[in-house]
Amino acid sequence: MDTHFPIIGITGGIGSGKSVVSRLLRALDIPVYDCDTQAKRLTLCSPLIRERLTALLGEEAYCDNGQRLNKPLIADFLFHSAGNAQKLNSIIHPVVRDDFLLWAGQKKAQRYPAAGIESAILYESGFYDLASEIWQVEASEATRTGRIVSRDGLTPEEALRKIRFQQENAAKALPRCPKRIVNDPEEALFPQVKQLLSRITG
Repeated sequence: MDTHFPIIGITGGIGSGKSVVSRLLRALDIPVYDCDTQAKRLTLCSPLIRERLTALLGEEAYCDNGQRLNKPLIADFLFHSAGNAQKLNSIIHPVVRDDFLLWAGQKKAQRYPAAGIESAILYESGFYDLASEIWQVEASEATRTGRIVSRDGLTPEEALRKIRFQQENAAKALPRCPKRIVNDPEEALFPQVKQLLSRITG
């Protein structure tokens, strides 16, 4: 990306509050690209993804006359081999990356001072290399558990399992050193975001 147009990578574990940080940035007139939301959109509307998913999984990859992704089929495909996730990612991630670059170019042309890219898998997807700097949103395990229970209707035990499963998968050296944002109830979130942003935009 153009170094004169700062891109903020926003990441963190489930329940950490990435989306809250993104909302605060938008309130400060910094647009944010939500990779998860856009990946879901592109999986349905991108002819390239549709063609490649169908080649990989068959016509059953989509249902309801092509209006929905066949999630049970996808889940079964992922369950049968650890390598299958990489096969899916190699189809979806390049299209998301290209879509983001187009989006970011539009935001630069509209003279925004910066833009953000939010992704729970910023490192795993390789999207981290699009960012000028990375903000890692963190919260205590108890705080994250409470948020997931409230948001997703899970039991505390189920929420904790999701947190720890994700932590195990993320237990590796990070390719970039992030700026930390602590999103616990006793920490004021907005001043942290505003301070980090002011370092970028002046």
